[in-house]
Formats: sequence, structure tokens, C-alpha cells
Amino acid sequence: MRIAIDIGHPAHVHYFRHLIHDLRAAGHQFLVTARERGEVFALLEAFDIPYVSRGAGASGALGKLLNLPRANLHVYRAARAFRPHLFVSFASMYAAQVAAVLRIPHIAFDDTEFVRAGQMLYRPFSEVVLTPWCFREDFGRQHLRFRGFVEMAYLAPERFAPSADTRTELGLSPDEPYALVRFNAFDAIHDRNITGFSDENRARLVRELGREVRVFVSAEEQLPSGMEAQRLSLPAHRIHDVMAHARLFVGESGTMATEAACLGTRAVRCDGFAGSALERGNFVELERTYGLLSSWNSDSQDEAIDQALALILDPQLEQRSMRRRERLLQETIDVAAFMSWFVAGYPGSAAAMRSDPDLTARRFARDASTAANDPQRDGAVPTGAAC
Repeated sequence: MRIAIDIGHPAHVHYFRHLIHDLRAAGHQFLVTARERGEVFALLEAFDIPYVSRGAGASGALGKLLNLPRANLHVYRAARAFRPHLFVSFASMYAAQVAAVLRIPHIAFDDTEFVRAGQMLYRPFSEVVLTPWCFREDFGRQHLRFRGFVEMAYLAPERFAPSADTRTELGLSPDEPYALVRFNAFDAIHDRNITGFSDENRARLVRELGREVRVFVSAEEQLPSGMEAQRLSLPAHRIHDVMAHARLFVGESGTMATEAACLGTRAVRCDGFAGSALERGNFVELERTYGLLSSWNSDSQDEAIDQALALILDPQLEQRSMRRRERLLQETIDVAAFMSWFVAGYPGSAAAMRSDPDLTARRFARDASTAANDPQRDGAVPTGAAC
């Protein structure tokens, strides 16, 4: 089967990289179209995934709307030459609309309930929308749910064990604790009027955490004055190694907060979505059910920083977080295996899920011994960095 995938964000590379490698090894062929944004191209190259650029895109709602025909044309030309049987994406309007023009199915993944404008531009052209079980919207018959987070497709122990060399590469002693901080640019279409920490509080967060542990900062933009020396220097595709060994993650990135939680690293998130009507089911579930994440609205920046400082001083933090992660793994499925099964078996896989809602929970249940495995400790054999 020939499968086309559209990539619009660095996270999407991770979402689909194992699907691509697994099905490519099974004889399927892939076309990947990708937006020139952030680390997208670097990640695709790091994971040995050939791609076709669809350009840099545009910022702002009006810019994106005006750019839609041009981006669609790029995707259409590449797809027409490739002649795919199926399109797959994470809520890509470009993939969905080109699939409709080519009269082939489009499978969409989504986990962001409030991006209704984007949903209006991809859902009418999609045969199925796959979301985590805790997704707070209902799309009717088009909608299928799986018990897991998309981030688990590349961060669950079946697919990823962090490099034991990470602390050495960061210039740390073997047992030296550290925190990872992430600042966002807030330039996505759904980030309009959304903020995180102020510049003053960004500086306060890094300064006060730095009194207790080493702090490494990942950022999409220029850092405030005096903070550049703490910028994380490892390549973008190594971010999960760094995240996995950190005692604490603090940041404005919802995706990275979810990633940290899935790895068993306690996360504190602060942005304008938290606690609002636009809050995502992922964050609610990770906070209320599993206790791996705290979400603070940007109106409560001081409280977020105070909690981060209290957590970093808790000597039981890492052990407690890993126990909670074990429960999360025991209660969710092998998402990577599910994704490969669904795409390779479509449309029969969709029909099977509709006729038996518990099918995937049984078929892709994680073995208890695997769920209890602790790949986050130093000395684990790295399995996720090269593929």
C-alpha cells in the first residue's frame, strides 16, 4: 500500500515515525510532505524519513487561510505523482482536502478539542478521526477512541529507553539532579491571545530553580537576557533523553508536558488554556487520575513557580512519579502497535472497532511486566534514539 502523511509540526514527526518505519519494513511505501517549521526537517532527517517540503506556511488565521491554496497545491502535486491509496495526518487540513480531491480516504488523529476552525477544515474530508479516550468532544460515527495518548506511540517502554549517557553529555555527575524548562513562541493558529510566563517570571523561574538544581532551557525563541548560557545544547531529536532523566519539567508547552508525564517525569505546565473552557482532556486525565501533571493558567504564574520549587525539593518526587507512570502504562495500550494495525488494516480496522468497542483494549493491552519495567534509570539500553 502507498501511504501519504502530512507533517505540520515537530511533534508530528514523533507521532508517526514508528508507524512509517514499521510499515515501511513490512513493504508499504510512504510519501511524507512537511512544513518548513522549527525542527521538522532536522527531525525527519535524524530519523531517516525522506520528505517533500510544502513550504514555510504562514502565521495568523488570515495568513494561514490565504496560504491554504498554495500549500494544498504543493501537497497535491507530490501526491498525484506518488498515487497514494491512503492519507494519514494529525488533523491536517491539507492532507484531508487533497485526499478528497484525489478521492482517497483520509485518517485523522487529533487530541486538541478546541481547535474548531481547524476541525471545520479537515473533518468534512476525513473518513475517521482517532482520538484518546479522554477527548472531550464527540464527533459521532466518524469518531473512534483508543485508550492512550498519541505521545505514547514513541515514549512508551516498547519504543523508547533514554540514553544512559545523557547526564554525561549535559556535563553532569551520574546522580546530579536537574530540571528541564520549556518556553514557547505561541505562534500556532490556536495560540492567538494565549501567553505563558512573563519575561520577568521566566527569569524568576530559572533563577530560583537554579538555586536547587541545574536548569536546562529549551526555547522556540530568543531567551531573556542572561539566560542564554542555560539553553539546552543537545540536538532536537535528543529532547526526550533529557526529559526522561530530569527530576522535573516546567513549561508552556502542552505537548512537552504530556511527554514528560508519559515518561514519568513530573510536569508543571503554565499557559492561558489551563483551567479554561478550552482545556484538553489529556491534561485533565494526567492531572486528576494519574497525578503526573499540574496545569496553571497564566493568571497564576506565581503559584506555578511556587509549586515547581516545592516539587524540586521533594526527595520522593521521582520514585512517586515512576509509580504513577507504571499505573498509566498498565491502564493504556501499546499505541504504536495500534496505529500500525489500524492504518495497515484500514478500512477493516475501523469496521472492527465500531463493531467491538473493547477490541483494541484487549488486542493491544500492555504486558504487566513491560508496564512495570523502569527504563528511566541510568544504565538502560537505548532503543528509541535511532529509529
